[in-house]
Amino acid sequence: MKRVLWIIGIIVLLGLGVFLFQENTFYIKVIGKSMEPILHEGTFYQAEFVSSFEKERGEMVVFSMENRDKPFIKQLIGLPGDEFSYVIDGEDMYFTLIDTDIFLPKYKETGLFTMLQFYFPDTTEGQIPEGRCFVVGSNQAVSVDSLDFGFIKCEKIFAKIIKTK
Repeated sequence: MKRVLWIIGIIVLLGLGVFLFQENTFYIKVIGKSMEPILHEGTFYQAEFVSSFEKERGEMVVFSMENRDKPFIKQLIGLPGDEFSYVIDGEDMYFTLIDTDIFLPKYKETGLFTMLQFYFPDTTEGQIPEGRCFVVGSNQAVSVDSLDFGFIKCEKIFAKIIKTK
């Protein structure tokens, strides 16, 4: 009899664990082409809610922004304290995270007044502020991201993409 109760208890706990895991995930649809070719427009991807301590460089993250009714999906590349530099060459801008292999070209059709020039007008180097993160789209030709709207509050990242196919 004890053995049967143990088996039933284990089955109930396993079922509860599967239920709790599913409650921590959701599906989100990609709108726009800014994440091509990694994430495809119109496709649903499974995402998992995360705490502020679970973020890692390189993850596809879901975050909210003030005055926007829909969440954004971008790649997290810069964490608080990361140092960066940028170079402007004509209509193009090149962004590098120092001590990493991350190098981003950003092509602008009109103007060069970017977030980086606004926050760092007298230098082309800086450090990502405490509590802020840097996110980008994988299709830089069309992406609106941290190179445009600036650093985001890390606390606004509420999920990460966990299943892309």
